[in-house]
Amino acid sequence: MLNQNQILKHKPNLVWRDVEDGVVIVSPAGGEVRALNQLGSTIWALLDGTNTSAAILDTLTEQYPAVSKTKLQEDLDLFVNSLLERDMLMTVESNLTD
Repeated sequence: MLNQNQILKHKPNLVWRDVEDGVVIVSPAGGEVRALNQLGSTIWALLDGTNTSAAILDTLTEQYPAVSKTKLQEDLDLFVNSLLERDMLMTVESNLTD
């Protein structure tokens, strides 16, 4: 599970564009392209360096009321961890503590 007070943002070297069905992210340095679905696009937009993981989960819970909070937490964890593994996110220093 992600640290609930952790704040992440996109790496500055990434290029992304909103498309009809979501977002496409390009990592010029790594030559990787990633297409995001609606949920992934929502999370991507919230990973702007201002939202904690807990705040992102709260927003997702509001925007996707038909999906359980547990499922959204699992999806958020998997998605963020996959972006971290691909070096597409960076941590923002925060004054919040666990």
